[in-house]
Amino acid sequence: MDIDYATRKDEPPTPAAISSQAEIALYERWERSNRLSMMFTKTKIYDSIRNWKT
Repeated sequence: MDIDYATRKDEPPTPAAISSQAEIALYERWERSNRLSMMFTKTKIYDSIRNWKT
């Protein structure tokens, strides 16, 4: 599983109705990686730091 794919690659263009299956698959791979990275990051950052306000 490429959990760090979204951090290594820029976000691909959002697929349109005329997008190929490869373009759609690439976007879905990036989106899933981004979601997993964010979930992992949120579980590893202490609540006191995450909720810190200036």
